Amino acid sequence: MAHGVDPRFQALLVRQRRMRARLTAMVAGFHAVVALACAYAPAMLREPVPGTDVSLGIASMLAVIVLGIASAGYYTWWCNTVRDPLAADLLRVRGTGSA
Repeated sequence: MAHGVDPRFQALLVRQRRMRARLTAMVAGFHAVVALACAYAPAMLREPVPGTDVSLGIASMLAVIVLGIASAGYYTWWCNTVRDPLAADLLRVRGTGSA
């Protein structure tokens, strides 16, 4: 930790890194599972989702896209409602301007 850096700011950075790491792991992990299924179980991906004409492969790739969009939206919401107010408070306390 650098000298003169507010420990609350360091804690905020750690929280932000953890949030990014969790969301990245979730999206990348799901994408990896789909990619492995494409490589090792292509017949399974050709099967229809029960009750529909859509294949499991198409549904899982759409899920990858939706998960990526949802995680980006959640991260944006988190930054706007949690991180930004904390950062603004730290800047206000330190007297270095407004956020």
